[in-house]
Amino acid sequence: MSAPPIDDDSFELSLPDSAPAQRSTPPAHNRRAQRRLAIQTRARIFLPNREDPLIAFGRDISWGGIRLFLPTALPGSTDRFQLMLPWLPGRALTATSQCLRVQTTNAWSQEVAARFVSLSLRDQERLERLLTLLGRGEQDGTPPLARHLDVVVSDLAALDQALQEIATGYYTLHSAEASALQQGVRFSLVSPDLPDLQLRARVIDVGVPIGHAARDTPETLRYTLLLRFEHPKPLLRACVDERLEKLLCAQLAGTADRHRNVAPRFPRIAKPVDKHRAEKGWLEREFPDLLDRIVACWGNSVAFGRLFRELILGDVGRPGGWSDAVWAELTWLQEVHARLDADQARRR
Repeated sequence: MSAPPIDDDSFELSLPDSAPAQRSTPPAHNRRAQRRLAIQTRARIFLPNREDPLIAFGRDISWGGIRLFLPTALPGSTDRFQLMLPWLPGRALTATSQCLRVQTTNAWSQEVAARFVSLSLRDQERLERLLTLLGRGEQDGTPPLARHLDVVVSDLAALDQALQEIATGYYTLHSAEASALQQGVRFSLVSPDLPDLQLRARVIDVGVPIGHAARDTPETLRYTLLLRFEHPKPLLRACVDERLEKLLCAQLAGTADRHRNVAPRFPRIAKPVDKHRAEKGWLEREFPDLLDRIVACWGNSVAFGRLFRELILGDVGRPGGWSDAVWAELTWLQEVHARLDADQARRR
């Protein structure tokens, strides 16, 4: 459900002039791993079956969610809603939120604790910037905005696999540190070939490898964490496709390390090359089965792009990558196909 554009001049972001307002320390059992920052700003709540938004006022906010004051009560069946916080003039920070707790303060008003469950990548960036602004002036030693989980991949095949898994909305990793269930984390995929991909995620399962817990020491124990990303899946898929396209272009342009590639496992030519075969190109001589696959998808931009991504990033290969001669022919074929696509697009 998308929220309508902002047209109310009073819907503005209010930031403290200095350090955040002081709050009483919560009991030990209620302390959070994430910083909770005071916020005094007007917000809007959009419900599925209601055209007009409810007005709310922020009390405090964190990476994981927000506490709101509502002059009018939420409907009793409310589970999720769209929360809109002001950002720059004419713009807003929008988050799909889940209602966790509701406390009635009097006959009409309520305090609502809500968790952020889905944000666009743009809105997540705005949330981080907002939290940074609200947290300015805090002393050192305060808890981080969120726990960081960095996944470093230096192999192109592993990078491709990691991106494809991210596109499903989930990711499994091994960590030396345990994590609480439902903990919000700041996930980063780090690779030398692409800018870091930073996403918000939530830990939905924690496990220890079977048979390892008894003999491993705390220093060697590895926990298996299952993450669920808190971004819409279509946006994740689009983000992954964009990065794969950039990586493929970097490979073909030579700006990525081609020699970390893994060439596909097609049968090598064991027999001496006869005169007829010698007249063929290196690709046809060394990988005839591969050339058949290229011919089969020639003219189909989707199939051709999928095949080339497999060739450039895939794990179906041998160490060492392509020879320079074969690589030159692959690059040439990709350029020819790109020109054909462009010509067909102009004719439409």
